Parts: sequence; C-alpha cells; structure tokens
Amino acid sequence: MQEILLILIWILVTLSIVSIIVLLSKKYGFELISVILASLVVISNILANKIVLFGTGQPLRQFMHSDNLAFIIKHCLDNDIYTNMHVASEDSLTIKELAEIALKACDAENLTIQFDSSYPDGQYRKDVSIELLKNTIPEFKTTDLYTGIKNTYAYLTENNII
Repeated sequence: MQEILLILIWILVTLSIVSIIVLLSKKYGFELISVILASLVVISNILANKIVLFGTGQPLRQFMHSDNLAFIIKHCLDNDIYTNMHVASEDSLTIKELAEIALKACDAENLTIQFDSSYPDGQYRKDVSIELLKNTIPEFKTTDLYTGIKNTYAYLTENNII
C-alpha cells in the first residue's frame, strides 16, 4: 500500500513539475525545459537508488580539480611564465571508476551505477603529457579525484548550495 502511495505522490509531483515547465518554457524558452527534464531524470534515478550513465563506462578520461588549474594560472601570471604546456592530471580513469569515486566521495555508495550501452561512449581519450608542466612548475601537486570531489561536495553542502 505504501508503495502505491509513493507512486501516486510521484505522479502528482511530476505532473505539477510538467505544468511549471510548460509555463516557464512559454516565458523563457525551450532551453530551460531540457535542464529541468534532465534534472527530473536524475532525481527519479536517485529515488530508484541508481545512477544511469550513457555508454559502457570503459572510456578513459583525465580530470583536474579547478583549484589545481587556478594554482597553475596564478603561478604562471605571478612568475611571467608564457610557455605553452598541457595542463591535466597524470591519472587516466574509466568513466566507471570516476562514477564509483564520486559516489564514495559524496557518501552515496548506496546508489548503484548502471550503464546504458544503447548510447555511445562519447569521444575517446587523447592523453596529454604533462612533463613540461612538471618541469616548469616542479612544486605543482595535483589533488586526487576523490579528495577534490569530497572537498567540493562538502563546500556545496555546508553552504546550502545543494
């Protein structure tokens, strides 16, 4: 009985949100619709205790924390460094590994990750070498992905942003 009640509440909430979307789209345009609908998909998946990602989760990616990039830019500006160099992390992770790290960092390991291979994996990686970066700024140390996500999530929750 409780499951039926939850489903009915979800339907009512969804219908209300759809009505709001229609009104907002008339006022602001269609761009807002896609953002809100995407948010609904994410919310419904979280309510179902799952995250669905496009593709197989196997492509590799390089990620960098924004604080690391800010440090490099500031350091180059402060020290008149104008060398062209790649700015990235040395680590290459699969999208699956990234998702697992993100769930752990956000204390959301109760969510399961599903991959929808009917969608493409997206562009495959093209790793870059950061040897020139390490030689130019030897004191530079990257923030590992887990710590970066954990710190960002903590900031967002502590400041009531999410």
